[in-house]
Amino acid sequence: MRVVWAILDWGFGHLTRSFALIKREFSNAENIIIAPESFHRWLSKRLEYEAVTIPPLNIDYKLGPVGSTVINLPVLAVRRNFYHYFAKAITKKFKPDLIISDNCYGFHTPQVQSVIITHQINISVYGYPLIERIIKKELSFFDEIWVPDLPESPGLAGILSHKTGLSRIKYIGPLSRFSQCKEEKSGDYGLVLTSGPPSSRQSIAIWSSKWLMKKGIKPVIIGHTVKGVKSIPDPDDQTLKKVICQAQVVVARAGYSTIMDLWNLPKKATLVPTPGQPEQEYLARHVARHFKLFSHKTESQLVKEV
Repeated sequence: MRVVWAILDWGFGHLTRSFALIKREFSNAENIIIAPESFHRWLSKRLEYEAVTIPPLNIDYKLGPVGSTVINLPVLAVRRNFYHYFAKAITKKFKPDLIISDNCYGFHTPQVQSVIITHQINISVYGYPLIERIIKKELSFFDEIWVPDLPESPGLAGILSHKTGLSRIKYIGPLSRFSQCKEEKSGDYGLVLTSGPPSSRQSIAIWSSKWLMKKGIKPVIIGHTVKGVKSIPDPDDQTLKKVICQAQVVVARAGYSTIMDLWNLPKKATLVPTPGQPEQEYLARHVARHFKLFSHKTESQLVKEV
């Protein structure tokens, strides 16, 4: 089987979950062609497949995926048409048996079975009913919708991925690059997992470090540097898993890929959603309500406790 796999350029999350699915379900595929929007450092270190880069769409995602979508609707409409054109061109060149798109709407063609991976379907929960109608219309062009969540409601994504009213949904389970923790020894540090744009990384790194130190816990930061605090800017997957598993406390943003990783390990964590990102705010509240593994604090609460 030859597979073309398009991956959205919104941080590491789409890359890590796509590669987790490749490893889990497509290890015997004859040929996989990766079509990322850009080559992150994470990807360049792990790329084992042929790659064709999709020219990136330079959008400022300070408002998060949904908020940025609303602001940039005209640009994204053009982008959707470009995805469709690129999918047809790449189909003509590589003649794949299957197209998989990780949140790249428009990346499909009627000549080849086309699948989209997404957990955000019912986004009217954020207050965007118009965007939800547009998304469901776009999803109708794909042969299948693969949802990286538990099939039973409420799941990790809650109402975002359940009770959708769509018929072609296949729940493929949470996707994570990590196997379960085997390390039993707990370290004497608290781990801060940063993610998102630089401003978001800096904010959670600074305030979470102060919060941990106030509790008498030595902080270690992943993905960012703060003067006077031990940091690991770009760990490989093995190192990252080890420091997460052995941490006394974990503080992280509430991105969906981060939640899937922590759930799969499993590792208790305090989730601090990026301010102004409705998906993270919803997910943090949801998983803290339904899973004992997670607790939830807003960034303003964190600051007040320092």
